[in-house]
Amino acid sequence: MNLTCDLYRSPGQAWGFRLQGGVEYRAQLGVKKVTPGSPAGRSLRANDEILVINNVNTKEMSHKEAEQMIKNSGDRLSLTIRRGDDPLASYRPDGPIRFNVQRAQQVQQAMGMSAHSPVGYSPTINGYGPAPSGPTTGYPWPVNVPMQNQPAPSVHYNSYY
Repeated sequence: MNLTCDLYRSPGQAWGFRLQGGVEYRAQLGVKKVTPGSPAGRSLRANDEILVINNVNTKEMSHKEAEQMIKNSGDRLSLTIRRGDDPLASYRPDGPIRFNVQRAQQVQQAMGMSAHSPVGYSPTINGYGPAPSGPTTGYPWPVNVPMQNQPAPSVHYNSYY
């Protein structure tokens, strides 16, 4: 579903979203993150694809070109977006999450972990005994896959507005 969003902001106020992708990354321009309560927070969501910026199609647009268009848009920004799917949206909390140390220690004890261990620390890998140390990799376990034959990680340039 394509939507047109007209965003307005006060002078000097940030739009409140993080841009990702671009033709140089072989990825459609999109919204990585949105700040709640910001001008973008009223209409954009994470994973939305940005199809048009101020009446200019973004299909062949680089990240830098999109960045400049957004910066030069003044206090009004018009975006046409395709609403992205977020399968976990209904599970995400709406507000801050409170961490309860006592409850975390109870869970650790129930799982057979030491209550004196830092929360979240497990001295095993998948529950199968102590994690061995890797002498040359810098990881706390041995890595047996030659790194030179691995594909490069996917990197998306992110800009926050």
